[in-house]
Amino acid sequence: MMIERRAERRTISVFKAAYIETDTGVHFVTLKNISASGVCFAGYADLRIGQQITCCFDSSGVRNGEVRWVRDGEFGLAMEEADILAIEARNTFPPRSVRLPLEMDAKIYVQGNRFRSQVHNLSIRGACITRVHGMRPGSLVSLEISGHSFEAATVKWADGERAGIRFAQPVSGTQICEITNHLQKAGATLRPFADKGYTPPIVEPVIAAKAIAEA
Repeated sequence: MMIERRAERRTISVFKAAYIETDTGVHFVTLKNISASGVCFAGYADLRIGQQITCCFDSSGVRNGEVRWVRDGEFGLAMEEADILAIEARNTFPPRSVRLPLEMDAKIYVQGNRFRSQVHNLSIRGACITRVHGMRPGSLVSLEISGHSFEAATVKWADGERAGIRFAQPVSGTQICEITNHLQKAGATLRPFADKGYTPPIVEPVIAAKAIAEA
């Protein structure tokens, strides 16, 4: 993450993965900057001025905003708490990647063996999945979801029936868009966090997500 101070415009540039939710679904975007009047995103511009949307770019949960402008693949949101966010960004902006909660079947490869698993949340750097035999912190695994493979991921933690893995390379915005779009076309509904911490499985219907994993 890179933070740049532009005192003359009182704008803080924060290049960070984020998600927005509109009436057409959830979309991957990049948070570009924060000011006292609002936030600027890049990556999805099929919006209209005055439209109310929600966004999620850290572990604090979703935030509501109103679209104020759209141009050249970017858009600006007016947010009530934007001035507070700008102050926080000047000090230490939360570094944790935003998690997209979902519930979909996946395939996991551990020591050459293939197992069925489930992905409970996904970010550009890793995922939370159902733990399978042989998964211990430090071990290498490969994950396959919705036609995308993530090789040589490292198990960072394992607790009960769940485990967290970190991808060898950050996932591109294009890949996450393809995964979420694939799910939504199958009839699934993805929603960002409603509050801090984990949320219950919220992809509906789960059967649609399972069908994708079998494809």
